Amino acid sequence: MLVSTELGEYCQLEVFHASCAPGHVVMMTSAVYGRMRIGRCVKQDYGFIGCSADVLRFADRLCSGRQICQFPVADLHGNQPCPDDLTPFLEASYRCVAGNCKTAFTPGHMSPGNMYPGRATCIRIHIRRRIHVAGYKLLVRDTC
Repeated sequence: MLVSTELGEYCQLEVFHASCAPGHVVMMTSAVYGRMRIGRCVKQDYGFIGCSADVLRFADRLCSGRQICQFPVADLHGNQPCPDDLTPFLEASYRCVAGNCKTAFTPGHMSPGNMYPGRATCIRIHIRRRIHVAGYKLLVRDTC
């Protein structure tokens, strides 16, 4: 079962939040940070509409393979592709895919930079794509 979510716009001082029903995990599908267009977060064009950076890898590390995740958009500031005095925003989307939590990682066990030590990390999912879970690159296939 695959559940889609729409592309969301998250302003600089907001928190990105993704969650899935039990038995499903988040699969980030896109994450772009910058001033892509005028909208809810960007009210005026100061000549820098369209500057952006792909931050899917960052969002994958924090969210893909987990049932629930969240992070402040401001954490992306180091990826700022636009002039520093202009406020960027995050445009992101994810899907919930069937997943099976089998292994609970504890601090020090396969967890360099693990954001949630001691929590279960779901890695059995049914979609073909490279993802990052707790700092490890995985290639997931249609059937596990």
